[in-house]
Amino acid sequence: MPLTTNLKRVALSSGTVGAAVAAAALLATPAASAAPAASGALKLCSQGNYPSTVEFPARGGFSTFVINPGQCHTTTGLGDRDSYEDINVYGFDGAGNRFGAGSGHFNPHRGGNVITYGTPGNAWALTPS
Repeated sequence: MPLTTNLKRVALSSGTVGAAVAAAALLATPAASAAPAASGALKLCSQGNYPSTVEFPARGGFSTFVINPGQCHTTTGLGDRDSYEDINVYGFDGAGNRFGAGSGHFNPHRGGNVITYGTPGNAWALTPS
């Protein structure tokens, strides 16, 4: 076999391996990361196929920003009080209608993460414990 044919095969093989490695790395990387939130912060990661938000009823209905699917956002400045407060997790369907995705408790001193999953018809959320 001529040297140029061998070099082309090696180049194609390395390119194929490189593409496979790159594809595997992309598949292994989550769309949004739910790393732990710091004290006084709540991190919302919207992993379902709908936008989501977290409401703090004891704070006059204060809510986080609405976070689009596949994104995370950390709300800071929530204080460092070492007690639990209720939180409500909501999603929005394609028409903009709000629906419940879950509820839980948040301790500002500990910080916390909320992760939403599913679809508007089958929504759920992991909340801080």
